[in-house]
Amino acid sequence: METFFKRYEEEAKRAIDSARNEALLRGATAISPEHLLLGLSWEEKTRAAAIASLKDRLPNLCARLGTPVRPCSANRHDVATNIPLHSDTKTSLAYAAQEAEQERSRAIDTDHLLRGLLHFSNKASDALKAEGIDLAGMRAAAEKHRIQFPSARASMRWMIGQIWRMAWPVVWRLGLVAVFVLAIVLAIYFLHR
Repeated sequence: METFFKRYEEEAKRAIDSARNEALLRGATAISPEHLLLGLSWEEKTRAAAIASLKDRLPNLCARLGTPVRPCSANRHDVATNIPLHSDTKTSLAYAAQEAEQERSRAIDTDHLLRGLLHFSNKASDALKAEGIDLAGMRAAAEKHRIQFPSARASMRWMIGQIWRMAWPVVWRLGLVAVFVLAIVLAIYFLHR
C-alpha cells in the first residue's frame, strides 16, 4: 500500500490517515468519501483547507453529512489498525491522480484529493456543492494558490509546464517569423545566383 501512496505529498498522506482515523472513530467498515472529506479538514495549513476554508465549514459539512462533529485530535488509532478503502474512495483517488496529471504535477496534494471527491456524485461532493464548492471553482482556486504559494517540493515538470504554457504563443509566433525570414533570405539568395 505504501507504494500506492508514493506520489502523494506528506499532507495528502496525513489526510488519508486522518480519514482512516475518522472511519475507525465512527465504527465504519471502510474509508468512505465522507471520511476522506473529514480527514482533509483535520489540518488548517494544507492547500485544500486553504482554498476551501474546510475548518470554517466543518460544522456545516458535518451537518450536511449527518455526522456529529468530533474533535480533530480525538483518539488517534494505532497505525497497525487496518481498514479498507470504499470503492467510491478509490474512485475519488483515481480522479485525484487525474487532476494532478492534468496540471502536469508529479505529486498528488490535498487539493487534488478534494477535487477528486467533486468529480462524481457522493455524500461528500453533495455536501461540498451545498456549501458552494464546485470542481471548476476549486481548479481555479488551486491554480491561483499554487502560483501565490508554491510548495517546497513543487515539481520541476509542473513549473516548466506553466512557463511553457505562457511562452508557447510567443515561441509559435517567433517560429513563424523565423520561417518567413528564412524563406525571404533563400529567395534572395537564389534570385541573385
